[in-house]
Amino acid sequence: MLHIYKQLYSGIFLFVAFICLGVFLHLPDEPTGFYQHTQSGDTLILLINAQPESKPKSIAVASSVLGFIQNGNTIESEGKIQLYLETNEHSADLSHGDVIVAKLRYDSIVNTSDTGFDASFYFAQKDIYHRAYIPAKDWWLNRKNDTRNRMACFRNHATETIKGWGMRPHSEQVMTALVLGDKRSLDKALRQQYADAGVVHVLAVSGLHVGVIYLLVSLLLNVFLQTRYALAKTLIIIVILWFYAFLTGLSPSVWRAATMFTLLSVGRSLGRITGIYHTIAASALLLLILEPNLLFQPGFQLSYAAVFGIVRYQPQMQDWWTPSKSWINPIWQLVTVSLSAQMITLPFTTYYFGQFPTYFLLSNLLIIPLLSSIMIGSIVILIMGIVTPLPNWMSTTLDTVYNIQNEIVAQITSLPYAVISDLEATLLQAGLLLLIFISGLEMLRSRKATWFMIWIACCIGVVIVL
Repeated sequence: MLHIYKQLYSGIFLFVAFICLGVFLHLPDEPTGFYQHTQSGDTLILLINAQPESKPKSIAVASSVLGFIQNGNTIESEGKIQLYLETNEHSADLSHGDVIVAKLRYDSIVNTSDTGFDASFYFAQKDIYHRAYIPAKDWWLNRKNDTRNRMACFRNHATETIKGWGMRPHSEQVMTALVLGDKRSLDKALRQQYADAGVVHVLAVSGLHVGVIYLLVSLLLNVFLQTRYALAKTLIIIVILWFYAFLTGLSPSVWRAATMFTLLSVGRSLGRITGIYHTIAASALLLLILEPNLLFQPGFQLSYAAVFGIVRYQPQMQDWWTPSKSWINPIWQLVTVSLSAQMITLPFTTYYFGQFPTYFLLSNLLIIPLLSSIMIGSIVILIMGIVTPLPNWMSTTLDTVYNIQNEIVAQITSLPYAVISDLEATLLQAGLLLLIFISGLEMLRSRKATWFMIWIACCIGVVIVL
């Protein structure tokens, strides 16, 4: 036990120390960027640095400025800008890593009065302070990212294969989002249902999905390869993880998860799997070195809060009760996984999104076991469908299973008080709430008076700031 506490505290200390150093070094005196060197209306050379996202009237693209063209000369520059390209077949075909040339007029990102979304703050965390809408006639493709382009072509082919099966629209949309990470065609009402049920993470390819791939590949390799081939197993796992990450568009949540499981695989092969807190901290630090702004993004914070909650408190919660029936044990494990993750992430979701799904335990209990089977089966069937035409009963069965999942979500969200919305929490309140959960769980774990005093102090603090 002492060894585990040393790992935990040393990992947290190193993580917090590097976070503080990174924040200190990263804080600029004032926003800097390409607009100090260019004028609105110039022709810019832009690198697409995120997977484009479909909007109702445009394609949203986060980009980095490589340079600008003046008087026929190319001048290097730097900075970031949020682009909105007129929707057509060319803008829809863009992918992460492409380079475009565009003549644009940009404006500062400001908040609008008809929405509560703090756009300026959201984009400022990504070092983006300007945006521009570009008609189709004012931009052209300069260079295609060959690696990503091949993956995009394969992903588009897989999408067309799914569409050819004649599934229900919602079943088709959920499968495309779940397996390929493509949420562009996802119905807004359906997405909201999953959010209200507390399982919207099912629709966004993330650590959960990468974890399923990791566990499946590890299980198969343990069956077919002997222990002495540990290095080969690790290499195969890493290759498959990153192939899946590229296949699904290499979204931030996916490459975070792929990085974490890569380090976990390396740790297992080196016989250092016991240092789980060090592995989590190392993966976070590596990602922050590559992209410091991740620290301020809700997805990054939620991912690591959930992982920490599961690793730290799920075993503790599981010991709260020992089921008398063996078949109940997997159900209880699933409940404790969901509860440990939800308790640590609740302060974050309350602060950022202002809502709480009341029946999250029920929805996770019903959806997560189904998700693993659906995802694995969908990947296998999709690969078969790409290679050879599927018999009708396969696609019909897959359609039925996805429809059942959608119906479960719809029934849960139809229950009374399914979601508590319009919650407002300040950063101080959210921080105190997080400390209440952590100190309370640590108090139950260690039975120490110190944690009890911290818990009491945080409770008093919440009452004062309400």
